[in-house]
Amino acid sequence: MASAKMDEPTGEYQKKPSLSFGKKEKNRDIIQLKSDNQVIFSTEITHGGISFPVSTSFLPINLCQTWNKVKYNTKPTGFGWGKLAKVQNLDLNPDFFPDIQKNQTFTGDQDKSFSNQFPRTDF
Repeated sequence: MASAKMDEPTGEYQKKPSLSFGKKEKNRDIIQLKSDNQVIFSTEITHGGISFPVSTSFLPINLCQTWNKVKYNTKPTGFGWGKLAKVQNLDLNPDFFPDIQKNQTFTGDQDKSFSNQFPRTDF
């Protein structure tokens, strides 16, 4: 389900895409992102194996966002447990996402019980 939000600079309403989990099985997730009931992103991810600790202390994240022409920087922290994961299928709408399907293999981790902390931003 898409929601609408007023854009502060223009005063217009813009629809936000909705995120849905199509299927969630023991070692497999299918995730879809829709805009106006049209699928703009769809992926199948498999995961499994032994759980291991995941922390931003191993892979720090720097987040930079721009709003009203002002850049906001923050360094969120997080920790939790994960399992190895692999993207099996990936479908993207080129009107919304760059074409990254040419890459041969996507791997990562599936995090469970992951906790994030977002400190105040610097600008």
